[in-house]
Amino acid sequence: MTWLALAAALVLAATVVGAAVARMSLWGTRLRPAVPSPERPEASLIFAAASERGRHAVLVPLLADWALRDVLRIERIGPHLPASRATSASSGPVWRFTVGAAVGAVDPVELVVLHAMFGALPQAGHSITVQREDVAWRANVSSSISRAVNMQRDRFGTERPRMPWLGPLLFLLAVLAGGGVLTGAALGGVSTPALAWLSVGVPVTVAVAGTLALWPAASPAERRYRQATRNLRSWVRTTEAPVRELGGWAMIWNLPGRWSEVLPPEVTGLLHLDRSFLRGDFSRTIAEPYTG
Repeated sequence: MTWLALAAALVLAATVVGAAVARMSLWGTRLRPAVPSPERPEASLIFAAASERGRHAVLVPLLADWALRDVLRIERIGPHLPASRATSASSGPVWRFTVGAAVGAVDPVELVVLHAMFGALPQAGHSITVQREDVAWRANVSSSISRAVNMQRDRFGTERPRMPWLGPLLFLLAVLAGGGVLTGAALGGVSTPALAWLSVGVPVTVAVAGTLALWPAASPAERRYRQATRNLRSWVRTTEAPVRELGGWAMIWNLPGRWSEVLPPEVTGLLHLDRSFLRGDFSRTIAEPYTG
């Protein structure tokens, strides 16, 4: 490999590190160390659940929160059965959801998911039964959760980044350095397998640098939300006096400690059943959510 490739590789590595540092210090969420507090964020738990657990594991905490707020009544019908690859049937029981009296107070972000679950904006008393083989329902709800997460992030807004010129400059350096690595490797007569690896690894590295450098800066509203989530997580995991109304938030972290003692069976029975709300042949590829 030529000196050009080596020098370009060093510049590319430095650019990635520089973009990561800038993201954390200038454009990121800049969170403080957690101070345990039972104060929940002033918005839906959907964004917190997606951030902590992943988008495929948002529905269980959301259902738990709705059950405790009388937005939804949740019933399990029949035995808990394994997933079926042949029919795409999900693991778990058949589910029945009935709309509660508090549905009118639901956050607009959460209405996106409710609409997907019921096919329309539901009224109190409306009920649906979801079979294990209902792949279309699960796909629709999963898609609605992604839309809800994006909608909640958009509602946080953005702010003008500090040193706004630095992001584009870092990305430009990454592109030039990436090109230098590939050009130097080709001229230096590296082996074909090594060149093949570089042709994949270098663009990925440039993309990482670009994402770190160009992703919009977090807004004050998003930072407040994330800080409150961090504080709440610390409290949920250490408290000896769980608060029933926060059970949906505690479900984000799988009901640690004594939380199961204060919550109704309708809620605790949802624990670890995230895969019941994913199609059976797909759920096997999804890791178990949040085990920290």
